[in-house]
Amino acid sequence: MNLSKITLLVVAFVFSTTAFSQINLGLKLGSNYNFNGFESDSLDFSLNNAVTFQAGALVRVKIKKIHVQGEALFSSRKGEIISGTGVNSKINFYTFDVPLIIGYKLIDLKVVKVRLNGGVIPSFNIAKLGDLDELDYKDSFYSAMGGISIDIPLFLFDIRYQGAIGDYYQVQNVNHTTTLNNSLLTLSVAWKII
Repeated sequence: MNLSKITLLVVAFVFSTTAFSQINLGLKLGSNYNFNGFESDSLDFSLNNAVTFQAGALVRVKIKKIHVQGEALFSSRKGEIISGTGVNSKINFYTFDVPLIIGYKLIDLKVVKVRLNGGVIPSFNIAKLGDLDELDYKDSFYSAMGGISIDIPLFLFDIRYQGAIGDYYQVQNVNHTTTLNNSLLTLSVAWKII
C-alpha cells in the first residue's frame, strides 16, 4: 500500500469519526475540600480538613448523549491530625490524578448542557511534605467519583464528589494499626480550547 492510499484512509477515518463524535480539549483549574478519614485500633485522635487546589488538562469524546473523558490533574491534599495528647500533625501531600469518566447528557438547552458523570480516579503520590512519615504513604490509591457538569460554549463547570476506595497512609506496629484515607468535594472550571 503506497503513501497516498494510507493518507486517504487516515483522512477518511478522521472525517468519519468527527461526523459521529465531537472532541473537546481543555485546561482545568479547581478547588478541593478535603475529607480525611481514619481507622485506628487504639489511638484517640480527630481530623481537621482543609481547602486545597487542583490543576491540569482534560480530553472529552462525545458521541450523541454519551461522553468519555480522561483527565490529568495535579492535586494538593491537606489536613491536620488532632491527637488526644495535644500533639498535632500536619497532613500535606500532592498527587497526580488520572480520572477516567463516563457521562450522560441529561439536559440540552443548546447553549447550556447538563451532564451526569461517574468514574474511577487512580491517584499517584508525588510529594509528601507534612509531618507524617514518608515511608508509611502508599505509592497509589483509588477513588470513585460522581458529579454534575455544566457546559457552555467555551467553559465547563464541574462539581464532583470523589470518595476514597483505598487508604493513602498506613502505620502498623505491635500495639495498633492506623490508616488514613482522603475523599474530596471538588469545584472546577475548564476552558475548552477545542
